[in-house]
Amino acid sequence: MIDIHSHILPGLDDGARNIRESAEMLREAASAGVSTLYATPHAKRRADWQAIQAAYHATAGEALRFGIRLRLGLEVLYDLLIR
Repeated sequence: MIDIHSHILPGLDDGARNIRESAEMLREAASAGVSTLYATPHAKRRADWQAIQAAYHATAGEALRFGIRLRLGLEVLYDLLIR
């Protein structure tokens, strides 16, 4: 199964607060049969790309421990982009 929307990256938005919570979410996803998961942090006017990339790389290693391929996407918040 492929999950195409998650807030699994730690400390970026309203999802996982830390890598421990990310790992717990990954464990639950794996037990539900997820094999690929897209991390989709909120994309606002000024996204901190360095923070997003760092969180992605840290979490991708955790994902592999659970047999999940982590991919990076974005949840584009258009209402915040057009203001």
